Amino acid sequence: MFKYLWNKKTDSALEDGALYAFDKKTAYFFVALALPLLFIPKINLISFTGRETAGIRWDDIFLLFFALFLFWGHIATQKKLTNIEKTLFSVTVFSGFSFLINRFLVHIGHLHVDANILYAGRIFEYFLFFYIGYYARRFFDVDRIIVAMFSLNFFLMIFQRWGYIGYWSQFGYEPLCTYRCGGIASFPSEMGMLLNFFFCYLLYIPEKIIPISLKKYFNESLSEMIGSFILFVVFAYLLMINGSRIAFGAHLVLYFIYTFEMIRKKFTRRSSLLFFGAFVLFLPLQSLVMQESTLFKRSLNLFSEKNFLLIQKVWDIIDVRYVPIGKEAVKHDANNEDTSWWMRVHKWVYAVKIYVTHPESYLQGIGPGFAMAGLDGGIIRIFVEYGLIGFCLYLLLFYYIAVSSPVLNKCILAFFINMCFFDVYLAYKPMALLFFLTGYVYVKNISLRKKRENPAGEIDFDKKVLSH
Repeated sequence: MFKYLWNKKTDSALEDGALYAFDKKTAYFFVALALPLLFIPKINLISFTGRETAGIRWDDIFLLFFALFLFWGHIATQKKLTNIEKTLFSVTVFSGFSFLINRFLVHIGHLHVDANILYAGRIFEYFLFFYIGYYARRFFDVDRIIVAMFSLNFFLMIFQRWGYIGYWSQFGYEPLCTYRCGGIASFPSEMGMLLNFFFCYLLYIPEKIIPISLKKYFNESLSEMIGSFILFVVFAYLLMINGSRIAFGAHLVLYFIYTFEMIRKKFTRRSSLLFFGAFVLFLPLQSLVMQESTLFKRSLNLFSEKNFLLIQKVWDIIDVRYVPIGKEAVKHDANNEDTSWWMRVHKWVYAVKIYVTHPESYLQGIGPGFAMAGLDGGIIRIFVEYGLIGFCLYLLLFYYIAVSSPVLNKCILAFFINMCFFDVYLAYKPMALLFFLTGYVYVKNISLRKKRENPAGEIDFDKKVLSH
């Protein structure tokens, strides 16, 4: 696998122009051990009791080992922190502060819900993949990594759909997967977010995925549009069998934006009309396919009026002394209400009502992890758990990622769409991939900047190019 992923263009620190804390052999050792983590399922070695689903995994052991060496390497080389590192560390420290305030308020009787220290450091653990991507730039081609990850999940999801293989949860392998296909992810929403990331990235490397035969019959711009349309159809099908509705919505938004950008920059009016004509003709066929899909079957009552009336009803009668899972305040009407929406409303109202009724927590939040293992609303979760200050820190962190490159800009857009109904920032696989790409792109940007500043290729090692 490593031979396929090897980066032939960049295999030395001299070409990158980056300041590395590890020598080449040590960096390769860590990257070679870390890359397979993106391709294998996450399974607990030790599971926690209670409602927590995450346990101790091989990934955690390796990342702890890597973090210790990384910390030592940063001290030895006196590396200055970048803006994204400063923001991430601020988020982590503030999470710990919010946890301590929660313990104090619970101790004096002003709060009745307990924060969980494990949630305070989870984002820091995921951020270690920033450094994996940072060092991977020296050895591996990120385009091939993404293509390999997508190909693996594509075949896994197809075989899961056909019933040939099962799926992997945190607790091990389950032999049957006939409803929602999740690839290597441990739950379907996580796979939906990964598919959005793959789609974002593959749109911007058309030369790696568009059949050469297309270019024999069409010009470059039209070939790219046809290739992007093929991608759109393939990913739409995968999201249909995955059943993640918010990821499918993000998929439509991403494709619309990409198409609009392409038409504005490269397309003639005639080509635009031909393309949209083909797209409109495709819609009836797509509708027929969707009617038999998991996505369609889960969404029959999505726009029912009772879904929206439910919010006020739950707010008025919910008892926030109890976690609403299994103790929902309003009985579910399966014939007129969307089940997923009904569950989310109870959890959202529970978390928001606790936050609203405790003004002393408006700035720092109620505390990390108080809102259950899965609130199924990442934006709400960050706001109620970390308050106004923590919410702004998280926005700043994702802003720095978004401005790194056009691809990451679209990834963050998909990320926030999914965050409306899914706690993405706590999901291991999507966050690992996002930070991995961020680290890779960061070093790539350094390399490009150094080439512009010094076309002859001479690098001044006395200048710490990573300090902003």
